[in-house]
Amino acid sequence: MKVYEQDNTVILEDISDFNPKHIFECGQCFRWIKEDDESYTGVAKGRVINVSKQGDKVFLKKFGLNTLI
Repeated sequence: MKVYEQDNTVILEDISDFNPKHIFECGQCFRWIKEDDESYTGVAKGRVINVSKQGDKVFLKKFGLNTLI
């Protein structure tokens, strides 16, 4: 697995056993909103993040207060 950060996004490569739909819609993960682009937005460790998967890459986009206003 390769992990790096680019433009306020943490990118994880070579991820095969991660399915956002299974994780965020299983009934044990609360307050995550499914977006129109099939990603999920929620709060983790006091930060708003957006999680998505494209192929074998997982993207964790972090938002600060300045990007929400």
